[in-house]
Amino acid sequence: MAKTEQITTKTKIAGYEKEVAQLEQLKDFLHNAAKYADCGVHIPKGVLLYGYPGVGKTVMAKSIADENINIIELRAADCTRDNSEEFIQEAFAQAKKMKPCLLLIDEFDKIAGLRDEYYIAMNDKAMKILLQELDSLKDENGVLVVATCNDIRRLGPALVRSVRFDRIFEIGLPSLDDRKKILSLYFDRIKMPKSLDVDYVARVTSGYSGAQLECLVNESGILAIERKQLVIDFDCFQTAMNRLAFHGVEGEIKDSEKHLVAVHEAGHAIVALYLKPDKVSTATIIPQGQSKGHTRMIYDDEICCSENNDGIDDVAIALGGRVAEIIEFGEASCGCSNDMRQAIMSLNFMITEGGKFGYEYLLDYSRCGVISDSQGEKVVAKRIEILNETHEKVKNIISEHKGVFDKIVEALETKHLLSREELLKMVA
Repeated sequence: MAKTEQITTKTKIAGYEKEVAQLEQLKDFLHNAAKYADCGVHIPKGVLLYGYPGVGKTVMAKSIADENINIIELRAADCTRDNSEEFIQEAFAQAKKMKPCLLLIDEFDKIAGLRDEYYIAMNDKAMKILLQELDSLKDENGVLVVATCNDIRRLGPALVRSVRFDRIFEIGLPSLDDRKKILSLYFDRIKMPKSLDVDYVARVTSGYSGAQLECLVNESGILAIERKQLVIDFDCFQTAMNRLAFHGVEGEIKDSEKHLVAVHEAGHAIVALYLKPDKVSTATIIPQGQSKGHTRMIYDDEICCSENNDGIDDVAIALGGRVAEIIEFGEASCGCSNDMRQAIMSLNFMITEGGKFGYEYLLDYSRCGVISDSQGEKVVAKRIEILNETHEKVKNIISEHKGVFDKIVEALETKHLLSREELLKMVA
């Protein structure tokens, strides 16, 4: 049986004002279908919400309903059985009987996806049944199908064409303003005082989904209780962020590694302090998961719109740890491999996709992004040229500010973690 729900309380959605306004209009369609029919206008038959996992697509879809609108929910997990076709048909039949009704198809791409990595033999049958059932709603003015999916590319064009899905919305990761509202909503649900600046917390969580923000707030509350604190402070939230990012709890730094890791993180930190002082968050040598330490930056939401210098500065910060080790010890450790991978990925994007160094390096999209050997050699040569130039730039920054660099190393070895304010004081 398809799951049937009735919403008795209004679903609370923080942020996403434009998307919520569109959802409210869909609610009006269901309540006043006759009004539109009298004008010769049919209400949208289907709406597709797609986007990154955890952004709240299902919550938004359910928010369309209220106490007067029924919900029939069809989930991907219910459509992996041998009788999935009958299950789909039954869901549509129920929706037609319970008008006004919202038929929610959750994880639509898992039910009728085409991509090989998620291919299930029964998906072909499911897709044919879905096409038939969607077309059967042509004359049903009181039923609205709302589907959610993570990857719209896995849906065949026949499924997502107009009349079957008249409206398609991408639900993106929350913006800075959205994150402030989401964090405030979740913090208000925790019955503990807070001593942290929500605006700053929103800045350092760029790229987090709504589900991740909820998890961070909840984990920070748990940490405060574990530590027998009376309030949730930024240290609780930062610890929760690190655990989520590095998939592990905090460890103890070995004495034999302390100086090496401190030099490495000081290299990242000092380059960031002189190139992007407004983006520095923290630096630590506390190991966590696979990470021996890290320097956290505050990244803007619109990374792709950055200028050339901004992208090169990110590469310089990534190289900071390796260059610092070479200056201090005469060679770099294998612990720099992840930094190098990050730097190369950033450069490859700028050179071959961003076109920031000339058209001659661009990927050949007529050949599905494949480049010739000769062009590949040019890209590699350009990448090495930029890496060498950036290496010298980083070396000069550390050498010119060696006193500050040594202070950061010493402070990290002593305190293990330096806040933004502590780092900024060292270069003041």
